[in-house]
Amino acid sequence: MRDDQDVRDVRPPKSVSMLKFAFQEFMFDFLGKLVPGTTLLIGASFSLIPATYLVFCLASGVKPISLMKFGGDFFNAIKNTPNTIWVMVFAINFTLAYIIGHLHYRRDPQKPDQRSFKILSKKPEFSTKDGKDRVTKLREELACSKEEEVEFPYPYIKEYIGRRGLCHLCPFILWKDSDHRHYSNKNYINLLKILIKYNFPEKYGSIIRNEAHIRLTSSSWYVSHTLRVFCIIGFALVLITVLIMHGFKLDKAYIPYISFIMPQIFVFLASEFMRTRIEKFIHHQRLRAVIFILETAFTAFRESPQYLRPPFFDYDNNFSKGKCTEKNCEHKKK
Repeated sequence: MRDDQDVRDVRPPKSVSMLKFAFQEFMFDFLGKLVPGTTLLIGASFSLIPATYLVFCLASGVKPISLMKFGGDFFNAIKNTPNTIWVMVFAINFTLAYIIGHLHYRRDPQKPDQRSFKILSKKPEFSTKDGKDRVTKLREELACSKEEEVEFPYPYIKEYIGRRGLCHLCPFILWKDSDHRHYSNKNYINLLKILIKYNFPEKYGSIIRNEAHIRLTSSSWYVSHTLRVFCIIGFALVLITVLIMHGFKLDKAYIPYISFIMPQIFVFLASEFMRTRIEKFIHHQRLRAVIFILETAFTAFRESPQYLRPPFFDYDNNFSKGKCTEKNCEHKKK
């Protein structure tokens, strides 16, 4: 047993836990960047390659062939390419996808979160003639009452957890406490995560996994917006190029070019589907992330409060028995 472990401390050796955590963090971070980056590259290729081909035909005076025949000729031309060139192409695309994914992966999830809250707040269960009743329902179900308040870890998270009988988590929610105004909202969550990571690294892997899912969802939302831009650009290029080729005359000669706008339409619809689906659940996903972190902190420090640091010292004195001292707690009302 290590010198810094007490009799009740049954944690595995910290070196083993940290190594396992580091590997998990690398995998989640790596795949979380590679997936959206690859999605964006594939979607952008489908949107821009047909338009680029038509622009090339217009500039060189070559009569364009159908998109299917162009694709077949292209694959026939590259099938005898040496493997070394394919390895270089794969490495370049892999690196480019990772860089693009990194730019989207690190973008703030707050914007899609706000959009998600706006959509969820329009559900029928929140429609009421009484404005105060609506605000109360929003705070209890979404932890916010208006779009401007959507900021992780949310100003009314106590009402949210109180509604669900999770009052034992109240000691860790200090961002509305007047005695701790010098801390920003996210500081409390970050402090808890640092304490868990250092003292209980075996429990921190699940937190990283949960946050990686949110980051992946958020980056996919941003990717969907970027893909829409590429689709619009590709569609506009095809339309303008075809009009120039035929002298802006409207006749049946345009029918063969319909296949050149089908990829843009497909990618646009796919990106819209992805965006709308994400907006229906990302706010709930982030709310669960707050609860997950708080519950992990509760289970980790319930038996070992000696590992807590400011501003959570009061936990050992007031909440070690699972009691809640919140005056307006929903659980106490019941």
